[in-house]
Amino acid sequence: MIPAPRLDDRGFEDIVAEAIRLIPRYAPEWTNHNPSDPGITLIELAAWMTDLILYRLNRVPEKNYIAFLNLLGIQLKPPQAARALLTFTLAEGAERQVIPEGTQIATPQAADEDAVTFETARELVITKVKLDRCFSYWNETYSDNSNFILGGREGGFEAFGGAERAERFLYLGDARFAGIGDEAVLKIMLGGGYEGGRDLARLLEWEYWNGQRWKEFYPAGIEVDRGEAAFRGPAELQPVAVHGIEDLWIRGRLTEVPENPKETEIDTVRIRVEVLGEGVPPERAFANLDSGSFIGLDLGKNVWPFGKEPKVDCCLYIGSREIFRTPGAEVLIEFQLADTAIIPNAKPSDDLTLAWEYWDGRKWRLLGKAGPRGPRPGGSDDLGFHDETGCLSKAGVVSFYRPKDMAANEVGGEETFWVRARIEAGDYGKAGVYSLENDKWVWKDDKPLRPPVLRSISLRYREPSKGARAVVS
Repeated sequence: MIPAPRLDDRGFEDIVAEAIRLIPRYAPEWTNHNPSDPGITLIELAAWMTDLILYRLNRVPEKNYIAFLNLLGIQLKPPQAARALLTFTLAEGAERQVIPEGTQIATPQAADEDAVTFETARELVITKVKLDRCFSYWNETYSDNSNFILGGREGGFEAFGGAERAERFLYLGDARFAGIGDEAVLKIMLGGGYEGGRDLARLLEWEYWNGQRWKEFYPAGIEVDRGEAAFRGPAELQPVAVHGIEDLWIRGRLTEVPENPKETEIDTVRIRVEVLGEGVPPERAFANLDSGSFIGLDLGKNVWPFGKEPKVDCCLYIGSREIFRTPGAEVLIEFQLADTAIIPNAKPSDDLTLAWEYWDGRKWRLLGKAGPRGPRPGGSDDLGFHDETGCLSKAGVVSFYRPKDMAANEVGGEETFWVRARIEAGDYGKAGVYSLENDKWVWKDDKPLRPPVLRSISLRYREPSKGARAVVS
């Protein structure tokens, strides 16, 4: 029985995924695609209703399906005779044989099936002449393709090509390719004189090994300098051995061999992976208001990173394996504050000090210290720590270089790489109180409590450009 046709084979998950992929095109300001976002909830509701409609649509019987195709001008083909390819071989000693048009040939007859009879569509002349050589000619150059014809080599050949051409590849191997994700961009820089010729990076088609085959890389669609190529994920690279070296590999295939060999001469190969643009949200974020209490922060709405009444040792934890995993990479944490028309900006005291720290596998070590008006003494100059947020009193970026000894740690039941901001001294004001003066209760609010409130946190990083671990051509 012929199965009923499916007019639309999309399911609920396919419709949701398609709608989310279209968000950056039609609503680029919508950056929170987590299931907790109300917009995603509406998308899932619409996808559920669409899925019900598609279910009813796919129940349409074949008769109606054919009628719908007729309305579109698509007609069924008339009945046709089956066609088959036949091979005839001369009997030993025969020189020539003619097979007339209409000669009948039947398939072997089985016990439970009738034989199927075919007729030759045209006359065929069979001789015992065999091919001895096969050449192609182009641009005053001959190619001998005889081995293909006589069965000595597998595959095919270009029938009208000239000389046999060898594929030319540049292979780059490096463990850092594992960082290529949905938002991460891989940049490759091929440095050379180029002798005034064409850009070699644009003469290459790039591919990566996905565990089964070499798959095409998609260009990132961003502006790059001469000698650079940029690609965007997702790309699930798998290790493979190239020239006896097992690593994560990508390769560039030379699509056109230039006449001037200097155009393919390079003296530098550098790579880097970076997340720029709008960045990505943290995997998890926690507010730690006392020693053992971790409160998960829903970054799809306004949050209080140190609680509504911050005090010394209150902490904000930010976790991300993708962003914090590459040693030496420049990390940028961007903070957007809540709308001041609804919640006023924080007002830190002059002595407020935020200590930014990371876990080194044994203890929390200092990245750097910041106050409302600039850096505080402490931290390492090598890490390049900088805070332009004034202790989260204004929107801005906190940046640093990822320490080499940074290690994963478990915080709030989640194990990943963590960075935390800890209130070391000072405050964001104090809660007002009633005091008794001359038999009257008077409200005193000399230092209004105004803690920071965040609208969003986004993470970006940029690796330093370094040479690939392995280069093979």
